[in-house]
Amino acid sequence: MNTPFSQQKKVDQEFLPALQKLIHEEYHYLIPLDPRAQKQRFYNTEKLDLEYPEAKQLSLEVQQTELDEMYKQIDDSHTSAAIKNLYRAKFAEQQKIIDVLAATAKQDDQAFHTASCSLYGTPDPKLFWVVVTQINNKFNSLIGKVDPKRKTLHRAYATWKAYFQTLQPPDNVGVYHLPMYNGIYIPHDYEVDSAEKIHRMFSDYLEEQDINNWVVQIDHPGARTSFGVNQSNKVISIPHDSDLSLRKRVLTKVSLQALLMHEVGVHVVRRENGDASPLALLGVGLDDYLRAEEGIATLAEQLIIGTSQYSGEIGYFAVGAAMGTLGNPLSFSELYTVLNAYYILSIADRQLETEGFYELEELRMTATDQAWNRALRVYRGSTGNTVGAVYTRDIIYLEGNRRMWRLLDSEAVIHPDWLVGKYDPTNPQHAAALKELEILQ
Repeated sequence: MNTPFSQQKKVDQEFLPALQKLIHEEYHYLIPLDPRAQKQRFYNTEKLDLEYPEAKQLSLEVQQTELDEMYKQIDDSHTSAAIKNLYRAKFAEQQKIIDVLAATAKQDDQAFHTASCSLYGTPDPKLFWVVVTQINNKFNSLIGKVDPKRKTLHRAYATWKAYFQTLQPPDNVGVYHLPMYNGIYIPHDYEVDSAEKIHRMFSDYLEEQDINNWVVQIDHPGARTSFGVNQSNKVISIPHDSDLSLRKRVLTKVSLQALLMHEVGVHVVRRENGDASPLALLGVGLDDYLRAEEGIATLAEQLIIGTSQYSGEIGYFAVGAAMGTLGNPLSFSELYTVLNAYYILSIADRQLETEGFYELEELRMTATDQAWNRALRVYRGSTGNTVGAVYTRDIIYLEGNRRMWRLLDSEAVIHPDWLVGKYDPTNPQHAAALKELEILQ
């Protein structure tokens, strides 16, 4: 499969130049200057001042002018109403992205937060309460089994409890069903600790799917511990052997199969199918497709490894806590403190369950790093100094995963129609337009 949309006649052919000009994945421009120095400054002084040179270097005035011209092009076009509506929605989303980046460039935290809420939405108080209650129940169960002499865990629990007790439960929460699925049993599961073996696994899967225009590469040492998929360059990045050893969760044959389905079986396949479709926009992504994109990808993982909760818990909780959902908004420092307690308790709970013990210093270091990384994800795009003015993007993972679980029928499988391109199967406008264009049956 090697079908870049620029080489095929499309039903939206006249809009291809416009697609090339759109800003995609705006979070790439929200990487703060010298995060390591900011991290050290925060640890030393509890202060930070985040700046974003990449956002400032964008020619947003030009982007705005071009977007205005795109709207005029739609009005003047003789294409079908279905295609016009899809593009109007996509351009409206692009306006929100420009607003986010413009606010970041101007260091206007409140405008940034407002634009982010318009683009991604805000946490639902009832769903936030379900998430935070589930976390609290898990920590209550853990601390009931922990020796009082384990001061680190008890101090973390006291911090968590102090935060939890500030929350005001919403009225009429209703019933929220959590997913319960055992996953696939594979006997003789084993650890996979070789980047070369993983590279071969990903490459073989791409070949099986007849996808020959993506590159699988092994990163240089120190680049990353996570796997990455760059949709623009069509590159899948695998951590170096030295970085694989730093991952806190061991990669096994089963977990790698789940990761493969997430990254390639969903993200890559939806991109390629969209590019091969009659609608070029389906390869780039219809408006607000990202919730479903991540929801399908995480669901694909869960159908292999099993689950008893929605994916994206920590992202949803961190954004909601910072914004003051059901309570008071948290500053960067306050959010970091709560997240540090969260990670100490979560990591200890997981290690006690799987290994029967935990290494105290390793636990503290890991929790410290993860709390910083998560707090930074929440406050990225802002200066970090306006309480509650955060980037709400991370709520989409849990929301998307929950949507897709609710869309499942009696058979727990990824439906082929969900993979025809980058759209939201739960969006009636998306589904109706794609049926009218005969892309969906």
